[in-house]
Amino acid sequence: MLHIFLSISYFYKYLKGTNYLITENGVLKQNYIFGKKMNLAKIKTIKHFAGEYILRTEKRKMTITIDVIDKSSLLDLTTELKKLDVKWI
Repeated sequence: MLHIFLSISYFYKYLKGTNYLITENGVLKQNYIFGKKMNLAKIKTIKHFAGEYILRTEKRKMTITIDVIDKSSLLDLTTELKKLDVKWI
C-alpha cells in the first residue's frame, strides 16, 4: 500500500514540476491532474504572498507556487500578469 502511495506522490510531483503553467488563447492553465484554468481577462485581483501568486476572479481562486517555476518563465509570467488591468494586493 505504501508503494502505491509513493508512486502516486512521485507522479504528481513530476507532473507538477514539468510545464507547471501553460497560457494559450488568454487562458492560464495549471498543467497537472486537477489543475485549474483561469481566463486572464476575468482576473480581478493578484496577491503576491509567501512565494505564491494568488489570482482571483469573482468566483474562482488559483494559487501559483513560484518556487517550481524556472526564472525565465517566472519573468514571463510576471510580465504577463502586470499587463493586466487588475488590483495587486
